[in-house]
Amino acid sequence: MITAKNYAAQAEHCIRDSLISSPSRDLEYLREIADTIKHSVHFALPNEGFIFDDDLKGLTGHVDKFRLPFPSITLEYFTWEKNRTEETLPCPKRLIVAEEAKLDGEDVIKVIAICYYATYKKWSPLTVGFVVKWDGSVTAIPAEQGLMFGINGSVGIVNQAHFDQVVQRDGEKKALDALLLDFWVEMRVFLEFMEALTCSNVKPHLIEPVNIFKQRRRAADGKLPLYETYVLTIPGKPSAKQESKQGTHSSPRQHLRRGHIRRLPSGNIWVNSCVVGNASKGVIEKQYAVQI
Repeated sequence: MITAKNYAAQAEHCIRDSLISSPSRDLEYLREIADTIKHSVHFALPNEGFIFDDDLKGLTGHVDKFRLPFPSITLEYFTWEKNRTEETLPCPKRLIVAEEAKLDGEDVIKVIAICYYATYKKWSPLTVGFVVKWDGSVTAIPAEQGLMFGINGSVGIVNQAHFDQVVQRDGEKKALDALLLDFWVEMRVFLEFMEALTCSNVKPHLIEPVNIFKQRRRAADGKLPLYETYVLTIPGKPSAKQESKQGTHSSPRQHLRRGHIRRLPSGNIWVNSCVVGNASKGVIEKQYAVQI
């Protein structure tokens, strides 16, 4: 079960605190991030952030519509991943912030990531993000080090001062490659969320409604407000069904058919997990992480 973790409120509060404790023009970009978080619609994702984990198959075909469900959103998730490289610090709590914008008259989606650095007990944005210029497809190739994928767009510099420091130290190409590698996991999580939205039967469901009385009690106790939070769900429940006895093929042993995207002429739909096959011929037991 996916629960609301309230990472958006935590990140916003931490960022605003840093602006108060260290007022500087170089940190003004943080104010914009905090304001965007405050006015966003918030979604909770499964642990590790992946919804389908299907190599983005729902996006690798032609998808014309690639717009956020709201002008700006946040995606929160927890990861057990200690660190990505020897040079990075543990960041168990992750928050993705995405907003629609205009760039040179073109509709784009700006995507950044904010991580909780456990060592310092502080939320901070990653140095770079990405500006998606959707052209209808994503290329994705499985590889040993994880999914390699490409998407039309450009790198967005979030923290210019830190970016300049890394470039001066490592050179532009090496710096950009390393910073993008650090961000690319969040980019894949974002793309899987957008992939889910291509399914006509996937809907937002409110799991953390705003309760004004509860908020007042939290404020009186010096606690952060709880932000209204959604998850993506599929109406209805998984059902068990018997394979048809007609046809030339005998019914297989009973097994769980994992959820998957089905492409239809009218668009994508998500087919939920279900039990199929003939129990009298045996049962195949498998464990799947149902992530939606």
